[in-house]
Amino acid sequence: MFDFNENLAQIRLSNGSEIVCEIMEYAEDDRKEMIARNVMSIILGEYSDGERVYMFKPWIHYLESPMEYTMINSEHVISINRPNYMLMSEYHRAVREMHNMYKEREEYFETEQMAKLNKLVDDISKLTEKKSSKLKLVDELEGKVIKFPTKDDDTVH
Repeated sequence: MFDFNENLAQIRLSNGSEIVCEIMEYAEDDRKEMIARNVMSIILGEYSDGERVYMFKPWIHYLESPMEYTMINSEHVISINRPNYMLMSEYHRAVREMHNMYKEREEYFETEQMAKLNKLVDDISKLTEKKSSKLKLVDELEGKVIKFPTKDDDTVH
């Protein structure tokens, strides 16, 4: 699924955070932004016994689709290098998991939206049925209702 020859970069930012991403376009003289996708933060985790582990998480929440891009201001980059093979392997695993989560979230969202639309259609149908039954009742009663005289009508019943 992933090509290990792609343009991956490990970047240290001026705020101390570290990310790994696919660089789609590097900054140029007239532009300070780099265009990237699948940007993952490297975060430090620690188990209760003190053992440290490094993990990946999406750098920007809900920016998880392989078709979504982000721009990174190159003025905030302290260093940039090509990650080693082990880090690339872990990164690719994390990106696959992120894409799978995105697909699941998207399917769930679509299912929820469809359920809401179906409920709306049902509610509209019920309202329409009530309205049409009231109109039928008015039609049935039309010949049985005695009309009261108006100001202009001097007929007495």
